[in-house]
Amino acid sequence: MKKNLLLLFALTIGSCLQAQDIILSDNLSTLTVGDIGTDLTGTTPGQGGYTTYVAANGANSDFQIVDEGGTHGNAIQITGSATAADARLMSKDVSAGWGLRTAGNDFAELDYEFYTGNATTSENTMSIILLDAGGTKILAGLRITLNTLLVQGWANYNNAGTINNYVFDLGAGGTAVNLAPNTWYKLGVSFNFATGQFIFREANGLFDVGAIGAAAGVNVAQLYFVASPSATNAVAGVGVFDNINLKASSTDTLLGVAKNVIASDKFSVYPNP
Repeated sequence: MKKNLLLLFALTIGSCLQAQDIILSDNLSTLTVGDIGTDLTGTTPGQGGYTTYVAANGANSDFQIVDEGGTHGNAIQITGSATAADARLMSKDVSAGWGLRTAGNDFAELDYEFYTGNATTSENTMSIILLDAGGTKILAGLRITLNTLLVQGWANYNNAGTINNYVFDLGAGGTAVNLAPNTWYKLGVSFNFATGQFIFREANGLFDVGAIGAAAGVNVAQLYFVASPSATNAVAGVGVFDNINLKASSTDTLLGVAKNVIASDKFSVYPNP
């Protein structure tokens, strides 16, 4: 009987493992503290295969590997603009891994940790998003506004007949959700290639919402970090990211919590800024 139970357990574990393909798993421990890249044109990969881009008035030091100490160690630090212009972009091509995923593993599930840092007046937003190959469709992503620590979802969506990249408030009834300062958060987004469904989730249940988007059948191609200033920004701001994971799964397992498709009427929807 014990042998049969052990065999059943092994087969179950094997089945679970086969249901996922790891596309990216990076705790950044193998990277060196200092600049991530040496080129701001977005063409020459730097550490970890990440490319960095600033149209003007940027520096390689805007994209850093820093030692956060404690249990985190190395992390990515992006410094946003001190003006109302010149967004900072860092990307990694994940199209090959996505293209080689097991048939039926259509959930692209991205999770990461974000440190909110000290209170600031910076009006930069810090985002991680999954993009299509053309760089025009946000399949799923989250952005955090530094001065308010408002966290919002981002996705390609059909809003009453108009398809665009929209921003979504994530609280109950479409209300705002604000994070706490000086706190690490475990955040996740997913995109279902087969249906267009996107999900936004926080590990402790601060938010857990999603809807059917407008990008069904669009392949995941790029992982983007974006530090973008508002039209009135005048202060630089810092975002810190760690433990970045992207996998392809056959079911919704984002942050280890299986859920059903979530109704879109929980959202407040805003045009892409």
